[in-house]
Amino acid sequence: MLTIGPVTAQSSPELIEEARALFRSYGEFLRASGGPALLCFSGLEDEIATLPSTYSENDGEVLLATLGTHGAGCIAYRSMGPSDPACCEIKRLFVVSEFRGQGLGKRLVSAALDRARQHNYRTAVLDTEPHSMAVAKQIYLDLGFSLDAERNARAENSLVTYFRKSL
Repeated sequence: MLTIGPVTAQSSPELIEEARALFRSYGEFLRASGGPALLCFSGLEDEIATLPSTYSENDGEVLLATLGTHGAGCIAYRSMGPSDPACCEIKRLFVVSEFRGQGLGKRLVSAALDRARQHNYRTAVLDTEPHSMAVAKQIYLDLGFSLDAERNARAENSLVTYFRKSL
């Protein structure tokens, strides 16, 4: 049975390593896509090395979808910081290829939004890159995200599109 749950510092070393492996696969997916999103992920290896604290220390979580002991997908969220403490950022949605097309991506995003609501966030933001993340973009739109006109207008990097959703 497929389950979605948080990865914490108290999780088993095997579960934490599954999360790290999925984040690495996410990076490999981006590299293989050849899209311009690669410019945005220079710190991914440092993030992977410190999982899950990269998110838990920033009032967020890493969520892992597992089938038995095998990782099927991941997503994470964290605070946007003191300037907007009621807003979280959704990051690193990834589904292993054999689980794509089954609605797992939508389930992961929904789980992250539900958990963010439980942590008293009122808004979620994210960015996506149309070249390599078209399926993710459609999931976000289907779940009620809309273009973040303010962030898109002031973006220095026009390679990504910003979205926002009230929780």
